[in-house]
Amino acid sequence: SSGRPGRYRGRHSCGGAIIYNDIIITAAHCIVGSDPKDYEVRVGSSYNQKGGFVYEVADLMWHPDFNYAQMDSDIALLWLANPIRFTETVAPVVMFNANDEIVDGDITLVTGWGHMTEGGGYPAVLQKVLVPIVNEDICNDAYMPLYKITPRMLCAGVPRPRPR
Repeated sequence: SSGRPGRYRGRHSCGGAIIYNDIIITAAHCIVGSDPKDYEVRVGSSYNQKGGFVYEVADLMWHPDFNYAQMDSDIALLWLANPIRFTETVAPVVMFNANDEIVDGDITLVTGWGHMTEGGGYPAVLQKVLVPIVNEDICNDAYMPLYKITPRMLCAGVPRPRPR
């Protein structure tokens, strides 16, 4: 999603995934305390500033238990003012069923416009990487004392050990 002039002045702020023709799932830390008018959603483009189709956000909601200190329950929904037109390149993500199991070591695809290197700049073109699912103990070792990894979190990637 990218903000309209105002909060983000048209810049990319956070990514999300289409889960229905008018619903986007994103992170609560991206929108908590915000007004839906601060956001729009761009779909169908690998560029964060151009191309594809742009949709206005009509409403938003973040998990009521989210807080920045723990970063737990970091999930939110955006409702679009108009439904997305699905195409060959614009479609909802495939959702897991409630009885599907996520297993340590499973490989998952992560996409986004985040830092390419620690402290580096942001790319203009969408990036992707395959990363393994990591168990809670390994993840806690990498993130404590900054964050406590909870059963509501999913950890993926190759964590570097903390300096001791």
